[in-house]
Amino acid sequence: MMNVLLESDVGLTIVGAVIGSVWSAFRGMDWVSQRRHDRHNTALMAVEAGVEHSFQTYVKSIKAARSDRKLTDAERKHARALAQETALRVGRAQGVNVAQELGREFLPVWITRMVGELKRRG
Repeated sequence: MMNVLLESDVGLTIVGAVIGSVWSAFRGMDWVSQRRHDRHNTALMAVEAGVEHSFQTYVKSIKAARSDRKLTDAERKHARALAQETALRVGRAQGVNVAQELGREFLPVWITRMVGELKRRG
C-alpha cells in the first residue's frame, strides 16, 4: 500500500499534504505558545508600571511626610488599588487584559510580589 502511495503523483501529493499539515500544526502551536508568553510578560510589565506609578504618585509623598516612613493600613490598601487600576489601564492600552492573563483573584498577589521586588531593588 505504501509503495502505491509513493509511486503515484496523487499518492505523493497526499503524503506531502499530510506532512505539510502536521508541520503547520506544530508551527502553529509554537506561535500560540509564543503569543501567550508575550501576553503574560506584557501583563507583568503592566503590573510593574502600576506599582511604580502608585509609588511615585502616592506612596513616596506620604513616606516623605512621616518620620517613621510607614503607611497606614488604609493607605496601603489605597496604594494597591491604585496600582491595580493603573496596571489594568496600562495593559488595556497594550492590548492585554491583565486580569484575565494573570487571573483577577491573583492580581493582588502579583502586586505584592512586585512591591517586594521593587523594595529589594532599592
